[in-house]
Amino acid sequence: MGSRIIEPIFGIILIFVAMALFPGMVMEPTHEMLTDSAVASGNVTTGVGETSGTLTLQQGLYDDDTANVSSVTSSLGTDAPIASSYVAATRHVTITGLTASQTRELTVSYLYDATSSLTGMGQAGKMGPMIMFLGILGMGIGLIYHSIRGR
Repeated sequence: MGSRIIEPIFGIILIFVAMALFPGMVMEPTHEMLTDSAVASGNVTTGVGETSGTLTLQQGLYDDDTANVSSVTSSLGTDAPIASSYVAATRHVTITGLTASQTRELTVSYLYDATSSLTGMGQAGKMGPMIMFLGILGMGIGLIYHSIRGR
């Protein structure tokens, strides 16, 4: 009798714990496992009325997304540099917010795919958290179903 009451409660608790704690406990470390950080720097000159420039990265930007640019700094104090776009084929990142008619050194800190040399590891690493989450969710649902079905 006691286990029939405890099983569904434990199942519900397991589901809530999985939903609440899983993103922080698993997703962030997985992202860190799949990525590595790098820094690229170079001189960029803007022309008259031009407020953007491009910088070539040594490694491809992770997921080809400028959200994976950690920071952009400029040696010129009047610049407010922001990574605005990225072209994967050339590994060029476009930096906007630059002062026109100036030369400066830009430094870009970014994340790149740490698993690119391991075929399939990037996709497996991305799917792993989902498989674990579905397993925990399935255990909770299974406990609830088992306790109800056994009555």
